[in-house]
Amino acid sequence: MKIIVVANKTLPSRNGPFVDPISYDYVYLNLVKMGHDVIFYDTVQKQDIGLVELVSQQKPDLLFCCMTGDKSLTPYEPWEDISHITKNNLARTFNWFCDDAWRFDNFSSDVCWKFHCCSTPETYCLEKYKNIGYNDVTLGFWHADSRMFDYKKQKDIDVSFCGQLNPDRTKFISYLKYKGIRIEHFSGITTKEMKDVISRSKIGINFSKNYNGVPPVLQMKGRMAEVVAGNTLLLTEYAPGLETHFKIDKEIVVFKTPDEAYKKIKFLLSNQGVYDNIRNSGYNRFLKDHDTQVRLTQILEFAVNGKSLH
Repeated sequence: MKIIVVANKTLPSRNGPFVDPISYDYVYLNLVKMGHDVIFYDTVQKQDIGLVELVSQQKPDLLFCCMTGDKSLTPYEPWEDISHITKNNLARTFNWFCDDAWRFDNFSSDVCWKFHCCSTPETYCLEKYKNIGYNDVTLGFWHADSRMFDYKKQKDIDVSFCGQLNPDRTKFISYLKYKGIRIEHFSGITTKEMKDVISRSKIGINFSKNYNGVPPVLQMKGRMAEVVAGNTLLLTEYAPGLETHFKIDKEIVVFKTPDEAYKKIKFLLSNQGVYDNIRNSGYNRFLKDHDTQVRLTQILEFAVNGKSLH
């Protein structure tokens, strides 16, 4: 299949731009590995050719888009070109929406019409799309590339969290440390270093609350897939719909309060058999349903042939 990926190759950080693991590593590089003929159209750097012209020249089967609508991150998103391509059926167009938990009302619901079809990571948002009359939407939970993690790595870190801190997260981690949990926090590290940390961890923590919304909302996070991809037990703050993707207490473990997280960490690290069963079950479920190439195969089937994932 010939595909044009329209997305950001990099994201900004305090240490300079870094390659976005979601749109570039997990999507573009894996589509190439899967044998597709893929062109990457970067939305961070101005391209030498317009998207309509590129589509006219290459005649792709699909535009696979990861649009953010945020000019500070992706200043060269070709919205008018995408609308033109969709309206005139020059190619099938698909967008991977990532933040519908807090951006559906002020972003996704406005721009979904520019694409033939799209996906949402939030189960309850499927109904939201249908309520506005947009029916060509499927469930697209986060994914990660298991081949980029070392599932055989020695687990020499008890508990880890990879990500930026905020007051709530800082307070949470401080509480666990006060209670005697050996938790290590990592931020400002490279994607490669992050994957190494996850692979070395017995338990990886995910915080599901997003503070960009008012009030803050619980949402699906890419870290949910990345932790399990490292054959690491995922301990995550609960988010609505999570049980659609993993069996709670059998494949992953959830918490709602710092004290609940503390008690579950203590139990898991003290009961090797239970820990191993949940970790291995979670990893097997990930390989079956959430590995990047599995997810991309499903998405392509939906985007091109209309076969839904839900």
